Amino acid sequence: MAKSYVVNRLGDRSFPFYIPSTASNASEFLNLLDGEWEIYEQVSTQGNETVSGEFKHVTVMVQDDNTKLKTYMRFYIPSTKDEDDIVAALSGKTFNNVKADAVYVLNVTWVGSTSGTSSGG
Repeated sequence: MAKSYVVNRLGDRSFPFYIPSTASNASEFLNLLDGEWEIYEQVSTQGNETVSGEFKHVTVMVQDDNTKLKTYMRFYIPSTKDEDDIVAALSGKTFNNVKADAVYVLNVTWVGSTSGTSSGG
């Protein structure tokens, strides 16, 4: 089943939600909404269905050196990846209108069969 992610902006506030529809069908409904809206539709999937028993939950902050804007992200990575891999993957890319000139790994937590917590900065 198709699913589209919608962000409806009313002034300074944003209201995200999902619609069980393709982007083209959803736009007919969204014309009824007040304010501005954007539709994000999944076009493909990638990845590996085989998941190892160990992985890490990571919290990072990226900052744009020019505007000083920041955004935070949380995600899971394989246990074989480290902070250098995260910084290399995110550096120079834009997230939430913030260019990742500086990438700070704030927290790394082991999840799965291995327990323990390590923190980076």
